[in-house]
Order: sequence, then structure tokens, then C-alpha cells
Amino acid sequence: MIQEPVLLRAGAPAPDFEGITQEGEKWKLSNHLGKYIILLFYPKDFTPGCTSELRSMKNLDPFVISENVEIVGISRDKPATHRKFKEKVGFSYSLISDESGEICKKYEALAFWGLPKRKTFIICPEGYIIRIYNKVKPATHYKEILAFLKNVYAIN
Repeated sequence: MIQEPVLLRAGAPAPDFEGITQEGEKWKLSNHLGKYIILLFYPKDFTPGCTSELRSMKNLDPFVISENVEIVGISRDKPATHRKFKEKVGFSYSLISDESGEICKKYEALAFWGLPKRKTFIICPEGYIIRIYNKVKPATHYKEILAFLKNVYAIN
């Protein structure tokens, strides 16, 4: 039996995956359901755009702490590089290493030159994709995410 691939769109189940964090620990999406998950795919650690994007996510800290939200960054960098990058940027959340590119492929976030596209998925507690950002401006992307989450939680 041939199984049709799932089209990644709002309302589709989020593909499960397992990756390695900056600390060398396994991180599996299905183990983190029950809260909103924000998956931030980005090209490369220590580049200006990625540094700006992840640094700006600090603006979400008060909201993430008070609500049921987890943010995860994903690129093809090695866990040790992620650890150094996380420390430099002051990113409060996990960075997942996708050295093989398999996670990026599952999320249609792998560019033709082999690096991840700058793309964000918001996954609801039940495991469905509820928002996809295909065009991300690194310095201001956190504002889009914050507006969306405020709408979900109906808060000011």
C-alpha cells in the first residue's frame, strides 16, 4: 500500500521527529505535546540574521514563562556549535541539531543549497500545525509570533 505524503498546512498533523539538543540530549516532539510548540528553522549558527532572530526571541520570555509554550530552534549545526551559539545569543530554549537534514525535509524547510530555510511552525497541544510562517524577517519575527499567541490566548 502506498501512503500519500501529508501536506504541511495549518490543520495537518505535525510530523514527529527526534533530534539532539545543544546538551547532547534526545528531544522528541511527541514527548513535548500538551503545550504550544514553536519550531524555528534557521540556516546557520553565528550568522547575522540567525543571531538577530534568536536574540529577539528573548522578547517572548515573559509570555512563554506565563503560558503553556515551548520554543525550539532547529538547524543543521552540530550540538557543540549550538551550545556555543546559545550562550553567545542568550537563547533561553533548546536548539536541536539536524545534521542529516531529515527534520528539515519532514517540515519542507530544507533549501536546495542544503541549509534550512528560515521558517516557523506553531504546533498546538494536540499535535497539529496551526500556523506556518514561510517568510521570516529575523529582527521582527517575534512580534508576529507574539501577536498570534495573544490571539490564541485572547489576552492583551
